[in-house]
Amino acid sequence: MKKLKLIPRAKPFITNYFKSIWMIFLSFTLITLVAICTSTFLSGPVAVLFCFFIFFCGQAMEVIKTTVEVLSPGRLLYTGHLAWQVDTEAQSGRIIHFINEIIRYFLNGLTVVLPHFSIYNTTEYMVDNVMIPRSQMIWGLGQFGVFGVVLFVVAATIFHYREVAK
Repeated sequence: MKKLKLIPRAKPFITNYFKSIWMIFLSFTLITLVAICTSTFLSGPVAVLFCFFIFFCGQAMEVIKTTVEVLSPGRLLYTGHLAWQVDTEAQSGRIIHFINEIIRYFLNGLTVVLPHFSIYNTTEYMVDNVMIPRSQMIWGLGQFGVFGVVLFVVAATIFHYREVAK
């Protein structure tokens, strides 16, 4: 069943268009900053793969957040057969809970450390002819500023201590 939405009047498309281009520019500039930062200490192919990893994880951040919610303490993601022998069922349950906690903390750490590129997605606003909210633009600009400064400091520090002439 499709949603029925009543739009009172047409919003100015050109304003949304420029806001959308601005958000896309910020996301590409952010991934370029990641590429510049990683190129100071990684080889070219590894830096490219790392940038792809960051970009795709940033795009899938909502899926990762949902997975972290599924891994709440009462639910299990990993329930498969363990590779080693376990004496009792209680030990098996504790090991499975321990593995799930490790996975949950790792994924939760990813949601904190990695940029959320879903902020820069303005497709729904453009398709539905709804104005892109200022809060989303400010949040995207703030995330860009924070990650940009952190990446610049990391790259400058690594490049400073790197031996250039061998």
